[in-house]
Amino acid sequence: MPEHLRALVVILGISVPAFWLAGMVAPSRLMSLEDFRRRRNLWFTITLLAFFSHSFWLYIIMAAGVLLWQVPRERNPVALYLLLLFAVPGFDQPIPGMGLVNFLFDINHGRLLSLTILLPAALRLSARTPPMPAITRIPDAAILCFIAYVCLRQMAVDTVTNSLRAGFYLMTDVWLLYYVASRSLRDRDRMREAVACLIVALGILSVIAVFETFKHWLLYESLRPALGLPPQPILIYLTRGEGGALRANGSVLNAIALGYTMMIGLALLVYLLPSIRPRWMGRAVVLVLAVGLLASLSRGPWLGTAVMVLGASLAGRGALKRVTIAGLVGGIALGAVLVSPWGGTVVDHLPFVGSVEADNVTYRQRLLDISWIVLMEHPVFGARDFLLHPMMEQLRQGQGIIDIVNTYLEVALANGLIGLGLFLVAPLFGLGRVWWSVRNLSPDDLEGLALGRALFGCLVGVLFTIGTVSSISVIPTLLWFVTAASIAYLGLGPRESVATKVASSVGKGMPWRFRGQLVRTDRAPRGS
Repeated sequence: MPEHLRALVVILGISVPAFWLAGMVAPSRLMSLEDFRRRRNLWFTITLLAFFSHSFWLYIIMAAGVLLWQVPRERNPVALYLLLLFAVPGFDQPIPGMGLVNFLFDINHGRLLSLTILLPAALRLSARTPPMPAITRIPDAAILCFIAYVCLRQMAVDTVTNSLRAGFYLMTDVWLLYYVASRSLRDRDRMREAVACLIVALGILSVIAVFETFKHWLLYESLRPALGLPPQPILIYLTRGEGGALRANGSVLNAIALGYTMMIGLALLVYLLPSIRPRWMGRAVVLVLAVGLLASLSRGPWLGTAVMVLGASLAGRGALKRVTIAGLVGGIALGAVLVSPWGGTVVDHLPFVGSVEADNVTYRQRLLDISWIVLMEHPVFGARDFLLHPMMEQLRQGQGIIDIVNTYLEVALANGLIGLGLFLVAPLFGLGRVWWSVRNLSPDDLEGLALGRALFGCLVGVLFTIGTVSSISVIPTLLWFVTAASIAYLGLGPRESVATKVASSVGKGMPWRFRGQLVRTDRAPRGS
């Protein structure tokens, strides 16, 4: 049997039980049975098309046809997008230009989902969605200005067609997801659905990652030759330490990206836990994602998870109590690991204090020092050809590459401090507004508080972790999803309360709405 079909057997052996277990929970509390079955069936259809098409272009055409046929039935496009995002790796291939240009643009699985799921949703939302709160125009404008700025900067040193492609990539990969998620998730049920679909997808990905580590077999790499794609030219960072364990990649094709997705999943899972019954299943999902995080053997996401827990604990009232509890639980867990037979191995793999690949930490420090010197030569607008600077040659590694393992440096070196500022406006705006909202939310709104803390901790962890990795794989995708979810959180309606139901039953048509207390609403409240 060909290797990619053996890999498919393993993937199906993991995903079928996973969807069966998810079907015990999701239809009763998180989404309708009809929606769950349709999304599940699409996941299997897309996966089977990828493994049986034996041609990348045949897969793209058939998958696009299936998605365009099913998407009109979808009530929550972001939920479907997040579930399917991890079904197939994001292999890139240029679409031929038919003699007019060299090529049109690169297509991959994620971009296919954006064009077939998010683009139709964005067109519908632009015509039907009520206006967002005026203050949310700030991150909208910042993202659009960032896209325009990057295109203009590239146009100054590159061809018009390449500059247009860069703008197209930013619009499809950044703006479409941000726009649709920030508008369509302003409803608690839709937000819950989207997060649930993400958790299901990451649960499957986590078990696949654990299998890859223990069996020393990257399942999705066998799909490259099966689709007629060339092999990966440089396979680096596959193991941790000399002769160490394989760092799982899963469908995201990168160990750090895998750990990053598990970190986000753990943060958002805290919001869903009260809705998962029986309780043991919720605890089992936490364990699955935590093991997937460990299987990545990626220290940046490990530290990011610790920062994420701290950030979530600090959000809202009672922060001191939550931080103390988190510190005690974390200390006990760490102590138990250290006294276990694996304690020495764990210490060796920790950053700063461990001995395994300690030169990676040194490289990041040198990258920061050298990049700062290079940036200060063009601090305002940066330099698109910064990799050609003589000082950057000091960072060239044995594989012949200069690895900019810091998203902030990657943006700043190419686009200057102006570009970095525009890049950070939306995430920092969402972070600040979620912090303010959680502080002012009613203590009775437990679901709203849980979601706010989860989003705040998630954003803090993401902003920390992208400082340890470049914008590869799904890393920027999930950054903009979490940012969009934070913006959508500002417009979420209040939790329906007993007072609301009583008021509506006593006098229908009376202009009252519950918003922490009964208040007069002759005009629509802000954020609705």
